[in-house]
Amino acid sequence: MEISLNKNWKICPAGTDETYQADVPAMVMDVLYRNNKIPDPYVAENEWIVYEELKKDFSFSNTFTHDQSVCESDEVLLKCEGLDTAAKIYVNGQLLASTNDMHRTYVFDVKEIVHPGENAICIDF
Repeated sequence: MEISLNKNWKICPAGTDETYQADVPAMVMDVLYRNNKIPDPYVAENEWIVYEELKKDFSFSNTFTHDQSVCESDEVLLKCEGLDTAAKIYVNGQLLASTNDMHRTYVFDVKEIVHPGENAICIDF
């Protein structure tokens, strides 16, 4: 059984209460532009304004639900593709991993972390 986690992510700039909805893969710049938080980065000198905003850290969070049968599996794998360089991955509040390479796929067995019902994932970039 495979569960896609590509939909309904919440993106939050670090240190703020602001939250933006997005599906992944997503670029923070595009999400901020669609939400009128930054000007068009490809017009005039706007790239410098955008650059300052993109120097901030961002958290991506989501929830997923599964039933007892998933927990009875031999393994429950979380597959992450294209995490932008430096990231920390949390599942149900527990640090799962720190990553540092966007050009690879990460696969983690989260069987001991997830539980039947709703589970949370957060990725800090």
